[in-house]
This record gives sequence, C-alpha cells and structure tokens, in this order.
Amino acid sequence: MAPACRVLSTAAFERTLKQLARKHPDIPDVFADILTILEIDPLNVSRQHNIRKLVNVEHGDGAWRIRSGVYRVRYDVEAATVTLHSINHRKDAY
Repeated sequence: MAPACRVLSTAAFERTLKQLARKHPDIPDVFADILTILEIDPLNVSRQHNIRKLVNVEHGDGAWRIRSGVYRVRYDVEAATVTLHSINHRKDAY
C-alpha cells in the first residue's frame, strides 16, 4: 500500500532516537514498524493500531501517541504530514 502521509521528525526527536538506540538495540526495528503505521494510518481510522489522541495537549506538543511495546512516540498530524516530536521508553514517556 502506498504511503498516505509524509513523516518528518524534529531535531530533538532525532537526538532522543540516537540515545535510545545506544541503550536499546531493538529500537530500530520498533521504529521501522511505527513509521510504516504512521505513513498509512496516523489517525487510526482503521482502529487496528494502538494510537490515541491525547487529552489537553496542544497541537505542536505531540497531540497524538502511538504505543509499540515499551516505547511511546508523540506526534502531530497536519494535512498529509506527520511530525514526530518525541520517542521515549514507557517509564519516561509521561
């Protein structure tokens, strides 16, 4: 299936991803799965993924969350662009 959305990331997201990759060798595989999901269905229209709209979170701060195993990715969706803001281990995510 062709990607419906373009996925971009912030500089802070890239830094955090590199730091996590050093500590957790499984993160590249998990991140690849998350990217695939976000390219196709970032708003979870199909209701097949563990994606939620966060309550009381402003647009620009990562108003959406996808959960994959012990990792949480916060992102925003604007038109056909997904902007990744943060990726954290679940103990540090909230």
